[in-house]
Amino acid sequence: MFDNIPIERFMMLGDQTVLDIKVNEVELLNQLKKFDDKWSKYNSHKPEIQRDGLCIINEDGINKPGPALDSLTEWNRENGTRLTELDFDTTTPVYEETMLKDVLKDIRSECYRSHFLRLPPGGYFPPHRDFSMDSFRVILPVYNCNPPNARFMIEDKTLHWDHGRFYIINTLKEHTLFNASDGLDSVWLVLNVKLSQKSCAWSYKNMSIK
Repeated sequence: MFDNIPIERFMMLGDQTVLDIKVNEVELLNQLKKFDDKWSKYNSHKPEIQRDGLCIINEDGINKPGPALDSLTEWNRENGTRLTELDFDTTTPVYEETMLKDVLKDIRSECYRSHFLRLPPGGYFPPHRDFSMDSFRVILPVYNCNPPNARFMIEDKTLHWDHGRFYIINTLKEHTLFNASDGLDSVWLVLNVKLSQKSCAWSYKNMSIK
């Protein structure tokens, strides 16, 4: 049923596909407190933009700055490497010591470069596309992710979220994210999932509307 499905057909499911996977986001935030000193600057090539990352899957399982929290295009150009999303496949303590280990166990083998994002007030991602033909994005809005405080847009459409619920997002389209709140961080989890028979079956199984 899901053999050799092209990414463009998979993304025809919709720009924001709701999944029947939900976690207690307050409990998750409490579990993350032990890693308060492990957050690193997200995309060191753009230090003027306020945002931080906390890896759950990276290249070596150690929470630190590096390519997993950077622009792979810019990192590869600067370091003469050819890294792709699929080169980051080792879980960090953030995965192993939180509820994520249980929640994502059925799809873990298909997850690669993945992390929490924290945008302080004024933090943003400018309009961009995640152009990958072998993976797709699963997003968990954790804290302060809805308008008017924070806004995630695909093209000219503002998305609305149920905090603690997982979604498949079509990031092949132009999208942007910003935190316009006064004094509150915006926290998200972004999973890079390999497009495969297993991940497609998992996605279909967990869709709220089939």
